[in-house]
Amino acid sequence: PKDNQYYTKLRSLCQELDQRVVPVVESVVKAGLVPIIVGGGHNNAYPIIQGVCRGAGLKQGMRCINLDAHADFRPLEGRHSGNAFSYAFYQGFLHRYHVTGINSQACSETMLKNIDLEEKVSYTMHEPGKAPDAESAIEFVSNSRELPTGLEIDLDALSFIPASAFAVSGYSLDEARIFIRQINQKLKPAYLHLAEGQIRETLNDARIIGKTLTTLVLEFVKSYTR
Repeated sequence: PKDNQYYTKLRSLCQELDQRVVPVVESVVKAGLVPIIVGGGHNNAYPIIQGVCRGAGLKQGMRCINLDAHADFRPLEGRHSGNAFSYAFYQGFLHRYHVTGINSQACSETMLKNIDLEEKVSYTMHEPGKAPDAESAIEFVSNSRELPTGLEIDLDALSFIPASAFAVSGYSLDEARIFIRQINQKLKPAYLHLAEGQIRETLNDARIIGKTLTTLVLEFVKSYTR
């Protein structure tokens, strides 16, 4: 078992990583480009959102849609991958936030109840056999100021993709592609973040992750410019 000092150290290192990511994203946005961030944990969502806001001068924050089995809206208890969006929200960088594809077995009841109390945060559950609900996501984030919207895709929302939280019941890669296309058609996201892919031991894992990420990036670029 790990002691409290161990977790305190990890959270401190995560905070240091935040400080490295923010200026990189900020500089890309200031150059008039759309950041595409591939890889890493979902802890990076917080500094990405912060960097976009600073680069674009968004004093009232931005909006975000996240295709994910987890909400990553846990308490502000020190930085880690489970509270990137709650940090961004409560510190004013995230104006409105929607999660599509929540797995009820992967999120605590307490966190979901806390989300229900927030008017500007919402989610839809993953339903077997149904594609991700882009329409509800777009409608929710659009019900606010005309602010840029970030697009997050966590690979653990997809079935049988090597990820930090491997899923056997989730969305297909084609459904994720359609989801990206639908978001692009309506919102033209301020950034794309593909998170939580994880190569464990096999070469096959690396091939699957490589082709999955390439497919999603190409889908984003093609449908964004179309």
